[in-house]
Amino acid sequence: MFHYVHDQFSGSDQISHVGKGVRGLSVAQFEAQLDLLTSQLTPLDWATLSTGLRGKGEAPRQSFLLTFDDGLREHAEIVLPILKRRGLCGIFFVPGSVLAKPKMLCAHEIHLLIECMGEEAFAEAFRGALAEMNANCVLTEAETAEAHKTYHYEAPPLARLKFLLHMKLPLATRAVVTSRLLAKHVGPQEEWARRWYLTSEQVREIHAAGHVIGGHSFAHDPYARLSAETLERDIGRCAWSLRNILGQGERPFAYPFGSVHSRSADLLRAAGFTKAFGTQSTWLTRESQSMNLPRIDTIHVNPALQEATA
Repeated sequence: MFHYVHDQFSGSDQISHVGKGVRGLSVAQFEAQLDLLTSQLTPLDWATLSTGLRGKGEAPRQSFLLTFDDGLREHAEIVLPILKRRGLCGIFFVPGSVLAKPKMLCAHEIHLLIECMGEEAFAEAFRGALAEMNANCVLTEAETAEAHKTYHYEAPPLARLKFLLHMKLPLATRAVVTSRLLAKHVGPQEEWARRWYLTSEQVREIHAAGHVIGGHSFAHDPYARLSAETLERDIGRCAWSLRNILGQGERPFAYPFGSVHSRSADLLRAAGFTKAFGTQSTWLTRESQSMNLPRIDTIHVNPALQEATA
């Protein structure tokens, strides 16, 4: 599971590297990980895996499938040529809203704010914005423990802040706060979004190159936090946005934040999504749940490979 892959983001002088906020891989790191994967495992495409999961075929036992989340522009400009040169295929999971209008997803607003402001300055500005809105939101002891577990790769203060923003703060409040801070401390929302995300033409280009385009929600909110009505609307809008660009077809799906609602599976199937991926960092087997398939994040690839080849 990959997200950011770049050395310098879209010519910006504010994001010149893969840093603390915009966390991901440099191009050299991405190439090195592909070298490692292809040296130890067999590349797989979605059609082969999907058929195998239905019990109608057999995928190589030690194999891998590449997935890319969030509909990032660098997936077309940087990742696509690398995969073409190597003869590799992948799934690109795209949030519908980024194709609808030039608006940053809240998660990416947070990444960008931390990158440009630094963790401490962002945390202070965030607390100030909440105070202005008379919004008081703190984590319980259990939520604090969960935050450290979920964002184990972050320093504890940032882990708690990210968990508060994504999993505790009312979504409407979060949206107002992050948009205000972005406008005040970074720059125009629309300008950044146009540089950040794929265009409809680039989605078609990726699809035409033999890759699979999957759904990644519409608004990129944690599904477990949504009402059943909001969830159904989000899934429907996501499915429509992809059909509008690529036409009819059954597609895979990836849950934002790996967050699953009790009605997710039924609503996804009704919308035409045949399989869904979560974020459980384990190997996929025939016993894996078809509507919550595991994926191994790029930061866990090396230990996973050591386990597979032990």
